[in-house]
Amino acid sequence: MRRRLPRALPSHLICSVSAADGTGVVVDVRPDALIDDQAAEAFAVTARACNDVGWMFRRAGGPSPVLAANVRWLAGYRHPRCLRPAVGDALMALLGESRMRGSTAAHSPGALQPT
Repeated sequence: MRRRLPRALPSHLICSVSAADGTGVVVDVRPDALIDDQAAEAFAVTARACNDVGWMFRRAGGPSPVLAANVRWLAGYRHPRCLRPAVGDALMALLGESRMRGSTAAHSPGALQPT
């Protein structure tokens, strides 16, 4: 009897731009908590298939808790209350001259903290 292969599609197919030979990289993204025996078998089959054609296979489980918390915190800056066109224009003018001087001159503690 023929063995049934797991059915799964990788999340991303990436052609590496850093490799001179254009080596393919298949990346499958699935949170660690969602990997059961069937998913693990599908990853193994995909890894073998990639190896057979000279590609790499990577699985990403998701961001670390610290990275996820930082991204959530930074997302607070997307709120309209943080939009200050005049400050942005002034920063762009300063940054065009000197990044260090611009970042120092524009620092105002507490001015743009998401809440």
